[in-house]
This record gives sequence, structure tokens and C-alpha cells, in this order.
Amino acid sequence: GPLKSRIIGGHEAVPHSRPYMATLKGEDEFVCGGFLVDPQWVMTAAHCMDGILEVPLMCRGVVEGIVFFSDQVPTGLYSRIADFLPWIKHIMGSDV
Repeated sequence: GPLKSRIIGGHEAVPHSRPYMATLKGEDEFVCGGFLVDPQWVMTAAHCMDGILEVPLMCRGVVEGIVFFSDQVPTGLYSRIADFLPWIKHIMGSDV
């Protein structure tokens, strides 16, 4: 997508080299990525929460053994959205 082209000088991450990364899934589909700020808290972009406030989210991360989205690891870490700051669509500056 258009945001992918903004990654300059990036490189593919080595498996398990970013243990703080997480993936958020809802209703068996990828929602967004995020990162652990504490063992029980994940931060993600505000636009990821648009329209899914009522959907239970499952958070999986490298700390649980996942490296690829297709990896089979035990599920069960469900979370609810505690709070998020309002954001204005189409203005990326307020998207965290």
C-alpha cells in the first residue's frame, strides 16, 4: 500500500529478534500490528480501532512463539479496548 513505500532503508527482521511485536486479530482476520508496552498492554495505531470497538481482539506475539501469521500457537489471550485517543481520519499525526 501507499504507507509501505514510506519505509526507507528497512530490512527483513530475523525471527524472534523483535519480541515486543504483536499482531491483533479479530473474528479470525488480521486487524493490525502493535507492540508491547507492558506484558498486559499493547499499543497500536488509532485507525486500527476504527469500527471494531465491539469485536473481541486476540493478541499474539513473538513472546508466545509466533513468527509467521500462519504459525500454530495456543490462543487464548483476549483483550478489550481500555481506552484510545480520538483521531481524525486522513491526518496521520493523530494516529497513535
